[in-house]
Amino acid sequence: MRRLLFITTIFSVLFAQNYQSEIQPIWDNNCTSSCHISSSLNGGLNLSPSNSYSELVNVASQGYSGFMRVKPGDAMNSVLHQKIVGNSSFGERMPKGGSALSQADEQKIKTWIDNGAPQDWSGQSGGYSLSFDGIDDYVSMQDNLIDQIFSDQSLLTISAWVYGDGGGDAQWSSILSKGKTDNNGGNSKTLQIFNDKGKLAFVLYSSDGSFIRIQAKELYLDAESWNFITVTYDGGLDPSSLKLYKKGVLNEDLYESHEHQTFVGMIQNTDPLFIGARVQENGTPHVVWNDKIDEISIWN
Repeated sequence: MRRLLFITTIFSVLFAQNYQSEIQPIWDNNCTSSCHISSSLNGGLNLSPSNSYSELVNVASQGYSGFMRVKPGDAMNSVLHQKIVGNSSFGERMPKGGSALSQADEQKIKTWIDNGAPQDWSGQSGGYSLSFDGIDDYVSMQDNLIDQIFSDQSLLTISAWVYGDGGGDAQWSSILSKGKTDNNGGNSKTLQIFNDKGKLAFVLYSSDGSFIRIQAKELYLDAESWNFITVTYDGGLDPSSLKLYKKGVLNEDLYESHEHQTFVGMIQNTDPLFIGARVQENGTPHVVWNDKIDEISIWN
């Protein structure tokens, strides 16, 4: 099933959500009026907009030895979470002297922490995500701006939330691709981000036989939870120009990093950008993702 979305609409939604827009307002509305501001630092913690993230994430708690204020990926061992839900082992419930946070805000914070506490996470993954059936679902976007972004040695950063591993380690499944494939089901013309039988791969093409590629080891994607992945391209001409991150952590232990023939930059084409599948010249989708994808963001 082909679903065409306008690129301007997609980008206005994708760039609107981040830590400052989703998590910071909770501190502003409940924590910074008298307690956690520069003039009154309870627990030595400043939750003002310019300081809160750096003072929370991966910072040791001053009052509870061996614990971090926010331990990315582990809300249960984060002092912040334990104090806002009222675990008496961590002292007085926060906000101090005020009403408890709403259940929705408590859950948003917990979800943010459990998903790695990144700065560009909105707290909404899974609420309005696109679900792909693994058969013929995909999203197509076409615009001159997209064609310019995916060309030559243009610098790129792409991030996405993907649920699961797209169908497991027995098949290929595409997250994002630029350009159609031939009718025999080959490679996309310009770019591919896909699960290659359990190993997440990021590839840029000058032609079908000339490309640079990096690939994670097996089981890189968690099969039963949301994965926040980011890929970057710094404009170079060898595989070291590509980087792969999961929950903000650089993957330095790759399964594969190589160049085939001579890569001279991304080949520009006017074909669509596809989410959730590769698409042949005749319009037939293949290598289809089988689960949810949310909040794809593209910067150049």
